[in-house]
Amino acid sequence: MRVDVERVDGGVQIKIAGSIHRGDQQTFLDLADQLDADPADRCVFDLAGLDDLDGVGMGMLLFLYETTLASGKTVNVRGLRDQVARIFAHSPMGPILARRS
Repeated sequence: MRVDVERVDGGVQIKIAGSIHRGDQQTFLDLADQLDADPADRCVFDLAGLDDLDGVGMGMLLFLYETTLASGKTVNVRGLRDQVARIFAHSPMGPILARRS
């Protein structure tokens, strides 16, 4: 998994690429801390480069989404495609992560 954090128009954009695996949990914990401390009022999760995720990966995304919302930021998820879009479409957590906040 690759994660890039960029400042965009006063907000934060998180680009996640590759595959999310169980071993990426610490990266998500660190990223949640980083976003919590960031003064930006909005965040975009760009998943266009995400090739694969399973239930654990969906759970980590949900954790990051919810902790970012709890820090007072609005959150938008974009770039769903291929297998990841199909997983979102058929998962109970998909509508939660894909909605605009």
